[in-house]
Amino acid sequence: MTHSGDTFSRRWHWLVAAVVVLTVVFAAGSFIHHVNTIKAVTRATFESRLQLTRQFMAVSSAVVAVMRDRFVDAYTDVHFDTPLHLTPLTLPGPPAWQASTRHGTTTGDTAAVPDDSLWRQLNAADRMSTELNTVLSYSPEVAWLYFLSDRGFLHLMPRAPVTQVVFSPKLYERAYWRQSVPKANPGRRVTLAGPYEDIGGKGQVLTIAVPVYDGTVFLGITALDMRIDSLTSVLNVGMAAGTSYLINEKDRLVAAQTSIRIPEPDTVAGLQTSGDWYTADDGDLQLAGDVVEGELWMIHHLPLSDLYLAAARDSSGTWLGLLLTVVLCGSGFRMLALLRQIARMTYHDALTGLPNRRLLEDRLQMALPAAIRAGQRTALLFIDLDKFKPVNDQYGHAAGDWLLKQAAIRMRHVLRAGDTVARMGGDEFVVLLPALPTAADAITAAEKLRLALEGPFIHDSHGPIRISSSIGVALSPDHAREAGELLRFGDEAMYEAKKAGRNRVSLFSDQTAPVSALSTAPQP
Repeated sequence: MTHSGDTFSRRWHWLVAAVVVLTVVFAAGSFIHHVNTIKAVTRATFESRLQLTRQFMAVSSAVVAVMRDRFVDAYTDVHFDTPLHLTPLTLPGPPAWQASTRHGTTTGDTAAVPDDSLWRQLNAADRMSTELNTVLSYSPEVAWLYFLSDRGFLHLMPRAPVTQVVFSPKLYERAYWRQSVPKANPGRRVTLAGPYEDIGGKGQVLTIAVPVYDGTVFLGITALDMRIDSLTSVLNVGMAAGTSYLINEKDRLVAAQTSIRIPEPDTVAGLQTSGDWYTADDGDLQLAGDVVEGELWMIHHLPLSDLYLAAARDSSGTWLGLLLTVVLCGSGFRMLALLRQIARMTYHDALTGLPNRRLLEDRLQMALPAAIRAGQRTALLFIDLDKFKPVNDQYGHAAGDWLLKQAAIRMRHVLRAGDTVARMGGDEFVVLLPALPTAADAITAAEKLRLALEGPFIHDSHGPIRISSSIGVALSPDHAREAGELLRFGDEAMYEAKKAGRNRVSLFSDQTAPVSALSTAPQP
């Protein structure tokens, strides 16, 4: 009996020990599961905030670029809309004047010489604000839009009393001006500065600025002051353990989400922007990513104590928090998708994903002067797909769309990495070839494209589909130095190729008609 009792006792002890071990294992597994879940959810929320902030900054940078473009367009138009008058101001500080612009507030230094360039800049600033004034109505995150001229004046939107905002030479001491002048910014990139108190007393702002040039002549900057509290709102999207915040290249805290504990910002040099968790200097967990490369970073700091406390909570509370996080992150991703779609639709063709006319013209405007300075050529190849309409008529528009996308893929494979192929609409494409040593290089590239498009396209349902292409070539500076003329000449050369029998390359000539080169037999 004693032996039997000892055996039963041992078995009972083993059963109790097994139950205890299973309980500990289950508890540890549940705890680890909650730790991993919290880390995964926090990382997803961080990525959502990071992407939203990137798109938010990209849209704001696009507004500043549009301001620059509108200003340059108005500045190069020598016809002034309205005669402007300069009225001296009697205010404390350096002598200043106010201009009678229709929109915004324009004040300047009385030392500025009122010559033709100054009048053109004043009128250009006024006309720019006429077109962009509505931006402020739909953008509460924008404190100010303004143009700061190298001629000593400031044009500010929306309109503000001169007692609140008036031009001061001290504006040229601010970081956004110092970072935008030609010597500091030869690449004419968009720059960020801040945070600091804005020029009109609206609180903390982050300034996005871009230099303005007329050709090679520096005119000033267009800039946007973004409210820091709008960045804070983006950082509060979703729910996650820990705190998200932004720092700049000088290791300064730019913005942080609402939190009881704001950690001391890390140094940029110590960040690991791979998107994975890593251990920070204080031993806690951290995520990091660049919002604007080289200028602005987002960090998410997760103290281990907060992580373990959250993992130990009741499971129902944990899953409720997870559900709310998923809902808010879903809203954030929908916003991100919308912003991406808007940004992509602005510069790309919806069907093929190729650059559209707007992006092509922007790149052409940059390529032409660069090639001339380097003693090289810029080529435009106008491409029209022969016999495309019969494909649509015979096989339907779905097959036609498929063919356009396949043609775009073939052309990209033939071209260099720095070349641009854009869809102009329908079955017409334009290829930009920058920095060509000789005209023969353009003809060679055009012939490669013609041969690539001549080969059969194998459709899953309709089998091989054959088309060809008529390609017109125009060169700069051989044929034109202006973008508009070069586009027109390339179009004319393409039509000459079609009239000459299609499936050929035609080089524009300033004589009576383009000269055909590397042509094939005419196509019916």
